[in-house]
Amino acid sequence: MADGRLKSLGNILKRGLKASSQVLGVLAVFCAIFGDLPTVSAQTPQAAAQLKFDPFWVRGVPVDVTAGSVTEARDRSQTEGRVAAFRRLVDRMVMPVDAGKIEMPSTNQIIEMIYEFSVTNERSSAVRYLADMNVRFNPNAVRAYLRTQNVPFAETASRPLVVIPVLQEGGATVLWQDGNAWKDAWVKLMPHDGLVPMVMPLGDLDDVTLLSAEQAIAKDAAALKRIADKYGAVGAIVAVANMSQGGNVTVSVADVRALGAPWDGRASSTAALGAIASREEAFTAAAIDAARAVEDGWKQRNIMKFGQGGKITTLIPVTSLADWSSIKTRLSQIPVVERVDMQAISRALVQAVITFAGDEAQLQFALNQRELNLEKDGDMWLLRALTREPQSPVPPTAAPAPGQ
Repeated sequence: MADGRLKSLGNILKRGLKASSQVLGVLAVFCAIFGDLPTVSAQTPQAAAQLKFDPFWVRGVPVDVTAGSVTEARDRSQTEGRVAAFRRLVDRMVMPVDAGKIEMPSTNQIIEMIYEFSVTNERSSAVRYLADMNVRFNPNAVRAYLRTQNVPFAETASRPLVVIPVLQEGGATVLWQDGNAWKDAWVKLMPHDGLVPMVMPLGDLDDVTLLSAEQAIAKDAAALKRIADKYGAVGAIVAVANMSQGGNVTVSVADVRALGAPWDGRASSTAALGAIASREEAFTAAAIDAARAVEDGWKQRNIMKFGQGGKITTLIPVTSLADWSSIKTRLSQIPVVERVDMQAISRALVQAVITFAGDEAQLQFALNQRELNLEKDGDMWLLRALTREPQSPVPPTAAPAPGQ
């Protein structure tokens, strides 16, 4: 909740907006103290350092082409790799039920949507070329194309979640014990390529102390937060697999975060032991289904709502010009935020108008992924940074020499 000092500063800024000379006066005072306000874009080095996950980067696309010569194979692989990267991007952003409705663009259209690409792990023979491709797409071009296809899509990336794989089998419940085949299946999925970054725990003695299988099943918020904090995550994916006597694997999965209500789902299908699946294959298939369920749940909550939106006026506590620049940069990286217009500023507070797509709840959720908290106090919106960018220390002033 805002304290009295924040409200007072907010009232000062609001009154200042009634007269442009007063606003300019506030700005002049601030600039005299901190210097001119810089223009901060998402392309600056500072922004690049803060950008933990770019949904338009598709990495590690394998290519394997055989042709009449290695040169021909390399050329074909670059084309095929870019097309495969675009398909992966669509799968990342679009719900499965809608992905099949999209008419794939031509190869030339896909190439025109690409900012840059690179290759790693190149191997070749006289007629064969193998590599992994990394492709970065132009966000505006991809958005424009998907909108022409009239399909909903999401691009807001989650902050990382730690995976808690609990296995129930034969009357026993295991989590950290050796031989947890369900945990092994999740390890094989890493690194996960989606809008929800996932972290696998080590399963060491600390983990055993922090969280038990029973606490995970009960979704014990305090215990889950402790293990999430250890791995730099904001929550946990509690994935409980049940292996029946008949060999069927059923999975329940929950996305539990410190902020926001938990999301609960179930894997879209069950995997069965039998002629077509070994025990290992059954768990692997179930883990893939569970990860997909988490992704789809996230996308459903973060679908871009271009037909909706609005503006809010918010007060933003700041400690310095660098602090405001950092917050402004984070805002510029949030897909649902269309623009930010500063109205007034003082040494301790910024008043700005945020124009956004979707509804206020979606905006709050998206802001939280950039460690920004938006809440309403009475008739005021307050935007606070949950974490601060480290500031360069100010060198101490040298003590005067004796006699000076």
